[in-house]
Amino acid sequence: MWTQYGKALQTEKNFWMMSKIYPKCIKAEDALKLKKNTNIQIMKSYQDRLKVLKRLAVVEENKCVNVCSNHKNENYHEQLDRLVKYYKDCKKVIGPRVREITKLNKKWKPFAKKKVISDAKYAAMVKKCKKIAFLMNQDKCKVVETLSTSCSFYEACWTRAKKNYDRDRANILVQEREMKIEWRALTRIQCYLKVLNIKNDKDQKKEKAQLDACIKVKRSDISTKHLDIDYGKIPKKPRCPRDPMCPCSKRYVTTYYKKGPKSRCVKNLVKKYVCPACRKFGR
Repeated sequence: MWTQYGKALQTEKNFWMMSKIYPKCIKAEDALKLKKNTNIQIMKSYQDRLKVLKRLAVVEENKCVNVCSNHKNENYHEQLDRLVKYYKDCKKVIGPRVREITKLNKKWKPFAKKKVISDAKYAAMVKKCKKIAFLMNQDKCKVVETLSTSCSFYEACWTRAKKNYDRDRANILVQEREMKIEWRALTRIQCYLKVLNIKNDKDQKKEKAQLDACIKVKRSDISTKHLDIDYGKIPKKPRCPRDPMCPCSKRYVTTYYKKGPKSRCVKNLVKKYVCPACRKFGR
């Protein structure tokens, strides 16, 4: 049992180390989440502004309608002059809108790269924290299984010893009882042998007195205390050092998942974490 306890102690040490790292991982995860959300807000702001600028540019573009049709009494040269002037004026109006869009696009692209990087960093940190949570649960589950298994063998040993003790005691009690009966019988025989010795002396009064004394001897007068067997005191059933917590139990979550989502205990690298040892031993 103590050999198994030593193994469990090493696994418990690994669990303890992970339980100290986990809050730091959650802190880093929260920081990256904040950075990610900041980049998302900046990106959204740029996209909203870009959308507005594009709409304003479209409005200005719509004002420059097709004016290629010939006017009355207008020759070809006059028509070209009119078109040049018209589209030159359009360019002056539309140009600033297009430049604003181009300028905003240049500002937007670096933040798009930052967003991709921040999203990747956050996803990697979440995966890392989930793995730490999974390893914590795995180590704790191994401790529960190791201690519960060793305790099961230890308690079974005690049960077997108690069963053998009860069987042997029942047999010895019969022998003890028979031994006391024999002792009382021998005591009475010794008493009657004295009567025979007196009879040989031909003293009838002493003989009768001895015989009466033997007849009056009661069971309680013959001590069998020296034949009493000390069966000892049965020790209490040993209390085995089981682990008081199972992974994802209420106490476990309250103690080790103070930071971060408490659901992370169950939902980590797997969809739903379950410790087989806790179910096996009814915990």
